[in-house]
Amino acid sequence: SGFCIFIRREVFDRIGFFDEEAFPRGYGEENDFCMRALKAGFRNVISPYAYVYHVRSASFGAKKERLIKGAVETVIRRHPDYVPLVKAAFASPEMSALRAAVAGTR
Repeated sequence: SGFCIFIRREVFDRIGFFDEEAFPRGYGEENDFCMRALKAGFRNVISPYAYVYHVRSASFGAKKERLIKGAVETVIRRHPDYVPLVKAAFASPEMSALRAAVAGTR
């Protein structure tokens, strides 16, 4: 989720900013950005030392589902390797351990 993300200035300098043309309404822009960063040689990492609780989304109301669907389609069209990479990341032992730790804090 892009609601809490730390990005080094060097990444912006090399790949640019979030693509407001392709993702004008708040969904998918961080996924696209992270894929572009990965392809430019940067790493996407999750810190087990930073935890931000995101209260249920209230953004975009009834438009939300349509916006998400459009964003996902755009990300997959731009980055065909996106879904396999995400599945592999979430299946990793590190992510399993992190999910278990976070679940224990609720």
